[in-house]
Amino acid sequence: MRKGFLSGWGKVFRFSLSRTVSGKGWKLLTLIPALLLLLCIPALVILLQDRGGEEEIRDRTALRVVYVADETPGELDFRALNGLGDPVYSGLDYVVCAGPEDALARTAGEPDSLILSLRREGDGYRLRVVLPEQSALDMGEAEHYAEFLNGYFGAILPLKSGLTPEQLAEVLEPVQTSTAQAAEILSGEESGDGAAGEIREIADIVLPYLNVMLLYFLVLFYGQGVASSVVLEKQSKLMDTFLLSLRPEAMILGKLLAGTLAGILQVLVWIVGAAGGVLLTSGLMHVLYPDAQMGFLLLLKQLGALGFFAPGPSILALLIIVGGFLLYCSLAAVGGALAGKQADLGSTNSLFTTLLVASFLISILGKGSSSGQIISDASWMNYVPFTAVLTLPSRLVLGEASALTGIVSLVIVLLFALAIAMLAGRLYTLLAFRKGDPPKIKEIPALLRGK
Repeated sequence: MRKGFLSGWGKVFRFSLSRTVSGKGWKLLTLIPALLLLLCIPALVILLQDRGGEEEIRDRTALRVVYVADETPGELDFRALNGLGDPVYSGLDYVVCAGPEDALARTAGEPDSLILSLRREGDGYRLRVVLPEQSALDMGEAEHYAEFLNGYFGAILPLKSGLTPEQLAEVLEPVQTSTAQAAEILSGEESGDGAAGEIREIADIVLPYLNVMLLYFLVLFYGQGVASSVVLEKQSKLMDTFLLSLRPEAMILGKLLAGTLAGILQVLVWIVGAAGGVLLTSGLMHVLYPDAQMGFLLLLKQLGALGFFAPGPSILALLIIVGGFLLYCSLAAVGGALAGKQADLGSTNSLFTTLLVASFLISILGKGSSSGQIISDASWMNYVPFTAVLTLPSRLVLGEASALTGIVSLVIVLLFALAIAMLAGRLYTLLAFRKGDPPKIKEIPALLRGK
C-alpha cells in the first residue's frame, strides 16, 4: 500500500544508482576516458615541447650573407632588418646587386649565403628567397628566412618612400585603445588596459562558450539515459508492482536523481583524470624542461589574480550547472513517461530536444552581447531557467553577475526541475495502461485535465 506522496523515492534512488554504477558499460565509459586524459595530456605536451625544441635548434642559423636583387623603384637599405630585434636574423650582411645574374655570380664561393629577389607583381611586392646550388645551407633554412621576411618586410618597406629610420619608428609606434566609463576615468581605475584587460576579454569570450557547449552535450548525452531508465519498467513488467507500492512521482524522482548523479559522478572522474594529467605534466615539465613554463597554468594564475574563480561564485556556478542538468533530465523523464517502449523515445523526447536546442540557439544568437562575446549577456536570460543554466555560471565565475542573481536563479531552476519531475510522474500514472502510439505533445494538456 502506498504511503506518502514521495515515500519510497530513496529506495528507488539507491537501487537505480547502484545498478547504473555497477554496470560494466558505465565503469568502462568512466575509467577509460579518465585514464586517457591522465596519460595523454602529459604525452601531448611533451611531444609538442620536443618539436618546439627541434625548431629552436634549427633556427640557430648558419646564414651570414644575403645578396639582394632589388628590381623595384626606390632605394631600400635592407640592413634595417637587423635592427628589428629578431634574435636569429639580426646580424646578417646585405649586399645589393645589379640583378639576379649578378647576385647568383656573387654567391660563388659563399656557402653561407642566400639570394633575395624583390619584384613588383600587380599591386604588390613579390619576395623570393633563392638557395644557390653550391650553398651549404638547406632548403629548410631558406624557408625559415622566407618566413622571417614575410613577418618583418612590411616594417621596413616604407623606407622606400624616403622616410628616415627615426621617422619610420615614429610611424610604426604601437597605439593602444581601450574603453572605460566616466566613473572609472575620474577614479583613475581603468580595468581594460594592458595584459590584464586582454586576458579578461579572452575569458569573456571563451568561458561562456565553453560552459554552453559543455552543458549542452552533457544533457544531450545523459538525458536519453534518464528517459530510457524511466520507460524500462513498462517493458520489464515491474510497473504494476511499482504502482501498488509507491507513487509514480516518487519512482520518477528516484530514477531522475540516480541518473543525474551517475552522470555527475562520471564527469567528476573525468575532471579528476584531466586535473591529474595537468599536475603530472607540470611535474614532468619541471624535471625534463626546467626553463619551460606551461601557458595554461600561467593563465589560470592570472585569471585568479584578476578575481575570477572566487570560491563563493564558483560554487554557486557549479550548483546552477547541476541544477540545469537536473532540469533538462526532468524533461527527458517526461519523454520516458510518455513512451510505452524504447522505440517510442525518438518521438516522445521531442519536447526535451526542442527546448534544449532552442535554449542553446537563444544563448548563442540572442541579442544583448555588449562586449563582442559569442554568448548573449541579456539580463532576462538569468531568470529563465532553460537559458540561465547555460549562460549564468560563466557570468558568476567572471564576476559579471551578483550572488543574489545566482541564488534566485538557482531556486527557480530547482523549482522548475521538481515541477517537471512531478509532471512526469503524473503522466506515468495516466498512461500506465495505455496501448498503442504515445500521445502527441499537443494532447498532453487535455490528458492532464482528464479528457
